[in-house]
Amino acid sequence: MIDGTASVGTKGHVVLIDDDELVRRFAVKALNRMGYKVSACVDGADGVQFYRDNHEDVDLVISDMVMPNMDGMTAFREMKKINAGVRVILASGYSMDDEVSGCLDEGAVAFLPKPYQLMDLINIVETHITGRKVPDS
Repeated sequence: MIDGTASVGTKGHVVLIDDDELVRRFAVKALNRMGYKVSACVDGADGVQFYRDNHEDVDLVISDMVMPNMDGMTAFREMKKINAGVRVILASGYSMDDEVSGCLDEGAVAFLPKPYQLMDLINIVETHITGRKVPDS
């Protein structure tokens, strides 16, 4: 089921799908601080169900590629059946392979290598929701 929905942000709603609890906590906290509402899901099946129930309110999805129950590629394709315009960033600890390239060809908006750094996460989300990067401090 859904791991939790963090505080309501004003910049947009991000769905984070990752089976690693530490990754979920890190990303939720970071994105909340940037003003995003974040709904965290524990695997692809939960992410697809959450998206099915809430897709009108979701601005962006970040999905791990390797998860139990349903992998990121399958989850991406299922979300596309719900909404062909879904914006998904794929994340993986493995290098970008043919599977990721195929998803990008099918409409995924970006690839985020793991482990990701705070600024990489923030910049990719800002770029794909607001259209601009966070300036370096």
